[in-house]
Parts: sequence; structure tokens; C-alpha cells
Amino acid sequence: ARMPGVAGLLLGIVIIVLAVLVVALDLPMPGGNMYGTDGQGAILLAFTGLCAMMVGYLETQKAD
Repeated sequence: ARMPGVAGLLLGIVIIVLAVLVVALDLPMPGGNMYGTDGQGAILLAFTGLCAMMVGYLETQKAD
């Protein structure tokens, strides 16, 4: 199930915003202990969002 490019871009932005909020508000990460510190979890989250954005961007470029 491939997602449309725009959905990927939006998903990536949402994930990155979540990661920023976690850091800014010092929220506990869901499953934070899994990643060690909260900071690592947030970095992982931001990286995931970045990947989603990249894929979404490439999909929008390919669609044209």
C-alpha cells in the first residue's frame, strides 16, 4: 500500500512536530525506556518523520 506523496509529506511534518513538542515540553515518550532516554526516542521520531517527508516528496515529484 503506497501512500500518495502529499500524505507522506503531511505525515512527516506531523511526526517532526510531535518530536519537537516532546523535546520542548519534555514529555515522556511512549515506550521511552525502549529507546533509552527520552531524547533518543525524540531523535528516532524526528528521523522517522524526515524519512516519511522524503518519501512523500519523491512520490509527488514522480506523480508529475
